[in-house]
Amino acid sequence: MMPTTLSSGVALVTSGKGNSALALMLTVLSNLFAIGTIPFVAKLILSVSDVTIDPVPLLTKLIATILCPLLVGKGMQESSDGISTTSLTVSQTLAPPWEKPHSLPPSLPGVRAFSKSYKQQLGLVNNFSLILIAWMKLSQATHRHPHLDMHTEPLTSVT
Repeated sequence: MMPTTLSSGVALVTSGKGNSALALMLTVLSNLFAIGTIPFVAKLILSVSDVTIDPVPLLTKLIATILCPLLVGKGMQESSDGISTTSLTVSQTLAPPWEKPHSLPPSLPGVRAFSKSYKQQLGLVNNFSLILIAWMKLSQATHRHPHLDMHTEPLTSVT
């Protein structure tokens, strides 16, 4: 039901000296495929235990929170790279972005320089955001289930 994670899909293949490019491609494809299939598979699996969920709102939420930001980010990355794919050969098109020839000026100047110069800070913001999401979900659960005594444990026990 769940797609392949980067740690199992790519890291293990790389450590075993396998084809990491293929592993990455399969990981990305399985994760993109999962956006459209997990809501319906979850409905099917949970229907056995008399739990009903509507997969359409779940699907729209997954699209809004995963697919749309992915497409916006990819669009910004491609437009800041300034690559003209019309004049590239097939091998150049399949090459990693850092090996592609740059024939156009960047349409979003400064994005790549900003992300390189603030790489560590952006990584910390990313990690903090992920922790914050888990904390918000835990907080929502304590409001929905007040009989659970979650306020007696220190924050360090949750993280």
